Amino acid sequence: MDKNEVAQRVRSVIIETLELDKPLENDDVKLVDDLQADSVDQISIIMAIEDEFEGDINDEVVQSIVTIGDVIEITWSELQKKSVLDNDL
Repeated sequence: MDKNEVAQRVRSVIIETLELDKPLENDDVKLVDDLQADSVDQISIIMAIEDEFEGDINDEVVQSIVTIGDVIEITWSELQKKSVLDNDL
């Protein structure tokens, strides 16, 4: 899976979780300021992403999420870590 596919899947999860009716094409969109996501929405997004990619996102890292791009980067980074660990087994 490449980073573009991860980005598309993350955007799809966000659209579905927040029940948006438009595509998310700009990764600079802010979850709270632009999409009015509250803390429950943010937790729901992270949980849905963890389900989608069958992994865990570190709670400390979650605190740094502001934009859709942040969610994509963190998801990509966590997948890379998981891939390295899986290869080491």
